[in-house]
Amino acid sequence: MDERPKTDRGNLDGMFCDEFSIGFNAYVLVFDFGMKGSDGTTHTHTKVVTSPATAREFCDVLNQSLREHVEKYGPLKREPR
Repeated sequence: MDERPKTDRGNLDGMFCDEFSIGFNAYVLVFDFGMKGSDGTTHTHTKVVTSPATAREFCDVLNQSLREHVEKYGPLKREPR
C-alpha cells in the first residue's frame, strides 16, 4: 500500500491549488501555490522555499504519485491554460 514515511501533520489546513509558479537562484527553489480568482488573477496562498536537493526529492515523489494515480484511475488529461 503506502510505504512512504509517516509524518506528524498536526493541524494543517488543506488549500486547493489550480495555479503555481516556480522560481530559483543558485541556492533555493521557490514554489508559489495559489488559486485563480474570478477576475483572472492568481491569489498566492502558499510559498515554499527549499534546497535544490529537496526539490529533486519532491519531484521524484510527485512523479511516483502520478504514476500510481494513472495506474489506478487512468490517463491524465491536460488542463487548458
